[in-house]
Amino acid sequence: MSFKIDASGDNGINGVNGSHGSNGIGHIPMLNKDGQHGGDATEPTPGRDGGEIDLELMLELMPRRNSNRYIIIKGSYRKSRDNVTNVDLRELCDDYDSFELKARGGDGGNGGYGGNGGNGGTGYHGTNATKYTNAISGGTGGDGGDAGAGTSGADGGKGGIITLRVKDTDTELLLKFDLDVNGGKGGKAGRHGRPGKGGSGGFGGVGCQYTDISFNPFQEGLFDYTPRSKPGGNRGIFGNLGMNPYLCYPLCPGNQGDRGKIRLLVTDSETRIPREYHEVFNLRLHNSAILSDTGVFEPGAQIYVVSLTVENTSMMPTPRRDIRITVNDSEWIRNRNHGVLPQLINPLTSLRIDYYKPLSFLLKDHNVEIPGPPLRAYDKMFLTATTTGIEKTLTDFDIHGHTINVQYPIEITTISYVNSMVAGHESKVIWEVKNTSKVDFGAKSKNKRCIRIRLAKVDGEIPSRSLLFGLRKEVIISPMQALEKEYIINIPLLKAGEPLKFEGILKLGEAELFEGAEFRLYLELGEINFPSSPKIVHIKSFDVRVSTIYRGITAGFYPDVLLVTNHKTTRNEYLAWKKLIEQQFGFRFSVWDISQMGHFDLMRDISTHYSTEPTTLMKDFNGKAIIILNNEFEFGNKAQKVKAMQNFLPKNELLQAINMNNNRFYLVDRNNVKNDCIIALEEFLKVPSGVWRQNKLQFKHVRNFRQYLANNTISSDNFSAFEIQTKDKTRTDKKVKKINKILKQLCPNNEFHIISPSGDEEEIDCYITVVPCHMTTKRRIVLASVSDTYADPGEFVSKTMNFKGVIASLGIDNQFLLLKKVLASKLTAEMTEILEVLKLQIIYDVAVELSTICDGIGFNSSLGDYQVLDMMENLKCLVLKVESLSKSHNESNSMFPVKHDTRLGEWLIDILSQLYAFIKCLRAGIHQTVLPNRRTTKVQQQAMDLLHRIGEATIADFVDMRLLHQKQSTGSEALICQDMLASRSWIPYRKLSSKRREIIKTFEGEVKSLLHQKIQMHYIKQKNDANYILGGIFDPLKKIMRKNAMDVIFRPYESFADNTLYGRNFEKQRDGQVGGTRNIIILDQEYIQKSKKSEIETQKINLNTSKFLEFKSKMAMSRKSSFI
Repeated sequence: MSFKIDASGDNGINGVNGSHGSNGIGHIPMLNKDGQHGGDATEPTPGRDGGEIDLELMLELMPRRNSNRYIIIKGSYRKSRDNVTNVDLRELCDDYDSFELKARGGDGGNGGYGGNGGNGGTGYHGTNATKYTNAISGGTGGDGGDAGAGTSGADGGKGGIITLRVKDTDTELLLKFDLDVNGGKGGKAGRHGRPGKGGSGGFGGVGCQYTDISFNPFQEGLFDYTPRSKPGGNRGIFGNLGMNPYLCYPLCPGNQGDRGKIRLLVTDSETRIPREYHEVFNLRLHNSAILSDTGVFEPGAQIYVVSLTVENTSMMPTPRRDIRITVNDSEWIRNRNHGVLPQLINPLTSLRIDYYKPLSFLLKDHNVEIPGPPLRAYDKMFLTATTTGIEKTLTDFDIHGHTINVQYPIEITTISYVNSMVAGHESKVIWEVKNTSKVDFGAKSKNKRCIRIRLAKVDGEIPSRSLLFGLRKEVIISPMQALEKEYIINIPLLKAGEPLKFEGILKLGEAELFEGAEFRLYLELGEINFPSSPKIVHIKSFDVRVSTIYRGITAGFYPDVLLVTNHKTTRNEYLAWKKLIEQQFGFRFSVWDISQMGHFDLMRDISTHYSTEPTTLMKDFNGKAIIILNNEFEFGNKAQKVKAMQNFLPKNELLQAINMNNNRFYLVDRNNVKNDCIIALEEFLKVPSGVWRQNKLQFKHVRNFRQYLANNTISSDNFSAFEIQTKDKTRTDKKVKKINKILKQLCPNNEFHIISPSGDEEEIDCYITVVPCHMTTKRRIVLASVSDTYADPGEFVSKTMNFKGVIASLGIDNQFLLLKKVLASKLTAEMTEILEVLKLQIIYDVAVELSTICDGIGFNSSLGDYQVLDMMENLKCLVLKVESLSKSHNESNSMFPVKHDTRLGEWLIDILSQLYAFIKCLRAGIHQTVLPNRRTTKVQQQAMDLLHRIGEATIADFVDMRLLHQKQSTGSEALICQDMLASRSWIPYRKLSSKRREIIKTFEGEVKSLLHQKIQMHYIKQKNDANYILGGIFDPLKKIMRKNAMDVIFRPYESFADNTLYGRNFEKQRDGQVGGTRNIIILDQEYIQKSKKSEIETQKINLNTSKFLEFKSKMAMSRKSSFI
């Protein structure tokens, strides 16, 4: 609620608008045809001056504490030219937020608008001419009426005078008053009227024509006819435009009234002499000095404000009454008491106040419960100044505040450990405790606050009895012990600013692979009030995971999958992967633990126990699936956050593994997503192939280069860089285009960088360089984006979504092996689920391989000759399985022996249709391939035989001769083998009878077009559907996940983006119609930059690996180490 006294002047009266003139009367002579003048506006009146307010203020405080405070107001006020009004009030201060006093000048009146002048009337029309009278011209138009004059705005009134009388003990009352003595606003300017338009002149009379008849004086009896005419009258003159007063009488707004006067008469309570001021006192805090009772701004400490520097920035001294200073409560600050500022601080004076009884407050207590960095909290101390009479807060006293850094005085600065250990090994654990304050701590220090360190195993599967810990011999503390109980270290003294380093030994006994243990290192400091009672001030955690060292592949053990793990891989997760790969899929796998091995270079030499020669991952896992658990984990001495794909796998090795080693990668990545999602990464960044080879081949002309390519077989792994000379710089671009065309024609299955020379200088001998490169992932990187909803990472392993990712990474040859295993086992619910995923993935991969071969891009096929032969054998096993499932052979219209309406029958229709079309296109691809010797005659014959077997296994009315064989004698076996009509026999296709060949051809003719169309539609749909992912599974998150994958995994490889499948551009024509690869044309400077960038990334990976191996060697323990 507010209290208000208003002695403002009245506002002026607005000017009255002038009237509009009427239009003149036209067409009638002798009447007034001029327009009437517009009327002038009247003058506005100015605002009245503000009145006077003269009040005496007194503060009345009741004797009891916390009682009501009253303000007594006596005096008078009057408006200008009005009578005086007396004031005698006693009001409760707390009832009013403010007391508003106004003595403003009145606003000036707005100017009026002038009236518009009337338009002149039209002149009268003239009379027409006759034989006897002339035409009369039209009358003149009437003049327009003059515009009425507007008026300017009137001036605002002057502000009045406000006088407040108060004692120097009560000047704080002035803070409650809002005073307004501003002058009134000037009135807005009016506007002149619009002058009338002159009337148009009347139309003149119309002329006439006639004939004069007269006697001919020379011929009696005859008349003369003479034509005559009279002109018409002229049109009348237009009337004049009315007068506009704008130029003679410009209008303007009224002036702002002058500001009035504020008089603050403060009476000295001692001398009784009043002094006049024009503004209220204003205090500002310049700075403050604070200290902690413990020497550190730590939680629970008492903080003292020992001094303040304040400034009175006004011309009025502060009241002769105390002003209370308090500290505001905030996140960390808890106020306890208050201080007082001196009375009567002089105007424009800075004053330093030193407190003998300091103003103090507490920092709130804090409990450290979880591991993490040391406490670093920030808060701002704001001081509040409050008058003690009316409890009025000075709002602008402390604007900036005082920053307080809250932290404990001691902390663990570093901790070094190896988080991946092999059972039976030992490793160091090194940490450092530092006193960051300027005060000594410890039981032997002045403050007697004890320091203690506790090491405890808090979680994990590793038995506590298998973990031994102790400090090195140089430190006389506790002996080595099993971590079934805490390991305790007491620090008697830690001097100010000094660090203290500890080196312990952790020994790992018997434990299972990927069992883990989590340790916590507790740093404790004695409480402020109870120095011998330790309190946790910092917690550091570290974990150890039982791992294995990769020593190559033993004889007789041939893994199909490499599982890439780290120390965050849990025991349950490992067992889930082991069950999936070995038991459910029937494959073998090896483990590569990055936290143990320190790198993931596919081409780095690895020492083995089985050979004197080193091996590599590229060699051991040629053509195999690599599953990468791409979760974030800590690595190295500084425990930096890393991921396997982004920080350990050199991109050139990744591309080489995909393009040259036929590897497939499956990344299991944890992201902040709501639902799991599987995507095949079509996009990858094209990078230079590396350092150019020394044995470059140079050609003087492009035709020489073309001839060389025509006569030699080129592949990306066996040729040098080519250099083609270009002397004429203006023809370089044409040569580059010509070279690109030649490469597409003669080397359609390879990818190249065509490097054009750049620079402004005219060089005599320049070269266009052609180097090989690998630019695509061939969709052989599959990313599983796993949500964070799983309590254990192993839960995702058994999900259908993970089946899709693993199956997609196996490769089509291993997929057929898995298919054979699934069909040979009992179709449980689990196997049925795998079967469905396998079905969709085989259909997809078969379609991709089919399109690759049919389009003449055999180089990009993942199937070599030996793999095709293996596939033939696997397909034969599949056919035999289909035969064993046959129940009836009497349905004449059935294509398959298994009924169509069964689940297995539908599955077989899809799978065998795809396989049939695949084999047909594979046979066609044998003859279409660029390299005629790529597919051997043996493969062709195997394809024909397999087609024969598929036909016999799936065409109804074929008789199973093996059933007859069981009923016949042993002597009939030769007859069956020699029968060219034998069904389901191993007789080659070329030896079949003509009837049997005709049946197979009939089957081919009926089904081939249908199956080809089906696969083509399936493949086109896969490419065109923006939400289509592996196996035909719809997921609306695919676009988002692809973008996330690019940002997370491939963004560091900033170079050319390739969004094609196998290097083909599907944007230009329909899918499957564009063969070959795309070459990159680039300037040499840009190529060098990108090559250097790629090399820097590789060097960074190698440097991190070297640092880790050095760190691991440093942390390793020799057998001669001793313990207490």
